[in-house]
Amino acid sequence: MRFDLDKNRIFVDADTLEFPLKIRPWRAGDWFMPLGMKHKKS
Repeated sequence: MRFDLDKNRIFVDADTLEFPLKIRPWRAGDWFMPLGMKHKKS
């Protein structure tokens, strides 16, 4: 994974993704784990 100066964009290795890739708006119950952190963010 590589980051760009644009905070809304990252570059990932396509071989690590599951296709078809689905992009959708944030929903209640969604979470992510920021790089370098040990806990989820909702």
